[in-house]
Amino acid sequence: MSIKNNLLIIGTKNFNNSFNDIKEYLNFSLVFYDKNTFTESLIQSIDILIIDSEISNDVDVLDLIFRLRGKPLLLFKKQNFVKTIKFNCDDTVSLPSSLVEISNRLKNLIASNNFLYNSSVKIKEYIIDKNERRLKKKACSLLLLKEKFNLSNYYLLKKNQYQKKIF
Repeated sequence: MSIKNNLLIIGTKNFNNSFNDIKEYLNFSLVFYDKNTFTESLIQSIDILIIDSEISNDVDVLDLIFRLRGKPLLLFKKQNFVKTIKFNCDDTVSLPSSLVEISNRLKNLIASNNFLYNSSVKIKEYIIDKNERRLKKKACSLLLLKEKFNLSNYYLLKKNQYQKKIF
C-alpha cells in the first residue's frame, strides 16, 4: 500500500467542488483551504499546492503561498485569464483540461520535487548539490572538485552508518 501525497487545493467554491468530484480518480489526498480553519500544523503534511488563478492574488492566498515556499505549486487558469500572477509556479494547467493531463502533471511535479530533494544534502546553513557538485550558502556557491566531492559523500555516508549503530 502506497502513501498518498497531500494536495492543498486553494480555489473558488466551483473550483473546489470540481476537484472534490474527481478526487476518487486521483491517487492523492485532498485538503481544501479555508482561511478560518487552516492551521500551521497542516503545512508540514502538504506535498503540492494547487491554486485557482481566480483567487491567486488574494492577500491571504499570497501569504499562504509565501509560508509554503519550497513546495511545488501547480496553477490552474482559464484560457482567457489576463491578470498578472504575483508568484512563481512550477507548472500551469490551462482549463478546461483532461483528468489524465491533470494526473500526469501532478505526478511529474512530485517526481521532480523528490529528485531535487534527494539530490541535495543540507548541513546547517550549507547545501551540497550532488548533481552540480557545489557547496552553496545563500547566494554564494563553491564548485567542488571530484575528489573533494567524493570525500564529502564518504563522510556523510559514514556519519549515517555510525548514527544507525548508536540507535
